[in-house]
Amino acid sequence: MGILRAIGDTVTPLIFLALSAVLNIAGDYICLAVLDMNVEGAAYATLVSQMAAGIACIIYSVKRYECICFTWQQCRVDSVLARSMMSSGFSMGFMNSIVSLGTVSLQGAINTLGDSYIVAHSAARKITELFMMIFSVFGMTMATFCGQNIGAGRTDRVRRGIWHSILISWVWCVMTATAAWLAGPWFIHLVTGSSSDEVLATGALYLRVDTLFYFVPAVIAIIRNAMQGIGDHSTPIISSTIELIGKVLIAIMLVPYLRYTAIIIAEPIVWILMVIPLIVQILRNPALKPE
Repeated sequence: MGILRAIGDTVTPLIFLALSAVLNIAGDYICLAVLDMNVEGAAYATLVSQMAAGIACIIYSVKRYECICFTWQQCRVDSVLARSMMSSGFSMGFMNSIVSLGTVSLQGAINTLGDSYIVAHSAARKITELFMMIFSVFGMTMATFCGQNIGAGRTDRVRRGIWHSILISWVWCVMTATAAWLAGPWFIHLVTGSSSDEVLATGALYLRVDTLFYFVPAVIAIIRNAMQGIGDHSTPIISSTIELIGKVLIAIMLVPYLRYTAIIIAEPIVWILMVIPLIVQILRNPALKPE
């Protein structure tokens, strides 16, 4: 699916993902409701649905695009390409690992605050992940888009693409902030089913504060992935390392004194710090300077 996106076909991967989801749902029903296979049945349903969609995608790709077809004589290792792909792959994988470690450090601090805070934060994070999903989508799109256009020598399109993606994501930021401020407690209740004033107020406060700063992670997701697409693999790692260090320090130094307030302000502070090297480097990148 990644290859199809790279050559400009973004619709077909979506169709096969939808096919996989439909097969998974049907498989869950058959395995759980009809065959009574419990958890093992759910695992089989997922495995079969993904394998079926994957095989169908491969067959379609090979038949539809000649550039994807290859012969056994072509199955040899190109050291230059291998180094380039490994550099990009390790960079993106390491970046995501660092981000996850930072999240774990904050979660560990939250677990010391009590059940109400854990429930409220878990619910708020689910809503946050839903709100911020579009940033990840734009980021993945920009990685492919920038790689394609850098390869074609169209740096003007790269600059426009980055700027237009940021503008669109900022419109979404305004919408999510408005939703959080108008219906924050309702979102928390929807996820938790709780009517506790403490849980609803705590989760809503997290949403209302953090959504005001969403324009920063929008820029981070777009620029970080764009830089991966244009071949800068070090700056995104530096930015993610800043995120990890910031979250660990806040978890250790501020949470014991400010309690959940430190958790609320942690991500806005870290976002602002980690976006700085990304903006500086993207502006300095010679490949993106106007001719």
